Amino acid sequence: MYGDDLQMRYLQTIESVSTAVSGQSLIDSVIEPLLQTRGILNNALHVSASDPVTFGVVSSPRRFFIEDNRPNKYFSNGQRIQISKSGIADGTLKEKTAMQGLIDRHWYGEPIEYVQLDDGTVLAKIPDPLVDPKDDGKIYASSIPRTIDGVNKYPPGDKGSELQRIAQQPFFALRYNRYFDGIGDGIISIYNRPQGSPTEGVKEVWTIELSSDGISFNVRSNLRGTFPSGTVGSIYYIQPDGFDTSIAFFMISNGSVDFEAGDAFILDCDYAGVPSQRTGTGFNQSGVINLMGWWEILESDELEVYYSGGFIGV
Repeated sequence: MYGDDLQMRYLQTIESVSTAVSGQSLIDSVIEPLLQTRGILNNALHVSASDPVTFGVVSSPRRFFIEDNRPNKYFSNGQRIQISKSGIADGTLKEKTAMQGLIDRHWYGEPIEYVQLDDGTVLAKIPDPLVDPKDDGKIYASSIPRTIDGVNKYPPGDKGSELQRIAQQPFFALRYNRYFDGIGDGIISIYNRPQGSPTEGVKEVWTIELSSDGISFNVRSNLRGTFPSGTVGSIYYIQPDGFDTSIAFFMISNGSVDFEAGDAFILDCDYAGVPSQRTGTGFNQSGVINLMGWWEILESDELEVYYSGGFIGV
């Protein structure tokens, strides 16, 4: 941990067994499981708690990697996310692919299956990009032609995914970014202040976070805990402990762009308990932030200060 950065390091001589594995297996079997460890979670929570943008937010940090090939989808402070300095800022979020390139220049993906034609040609069947735009169609086997129908090469005349055009790295690191700009552009309408004053002289923060279906959401207070979930398009009624009646708290309405998992509204209450919507850095024009966060990859020449023999920056 350096300031608000999360530096993950893996001690090969103590915590791993020396064996010959592909870069893909290294990502799946070593690096991604590290995100589930208690130490990484605690550090990620510290990053969240110490950042003014997410101060008071109650949301579990993401503990898996994202592979999403949809362009112009992911932004940070209004700029397309660029996972590493060798990558392209195209608004996709392909964390495993970026790591794979730095390890051995291969692509991360695997085909649905391998098929053999009558003439003995082997093709790798991949998802149709028109049906599954999240998949980039690139596979680890760099020289095997691809197909979507099991017969014809795709794209026509394909010679395979080839290798990523980036430099292989002797070591690299992952830096945790707690949030990115909200994806959905719906709005929240606040009707009343929640009943009660949970702690005198302490400001309450409400985190209203969309689930994976983009329709239901979770409601959490940094002082009172978790409340029942709600649904986009319906008024959310709240009845804190000790009160006999519920009141209309807020309603979330869809915009022109659907909400996605992690999209959230943050409400800050003043000392009188009156809520207002948090906006500014990290929020889109509708005041939506996404709490899934993203993992930035730092290449070896960015890590000379942190590197010492026996450690790799993962």
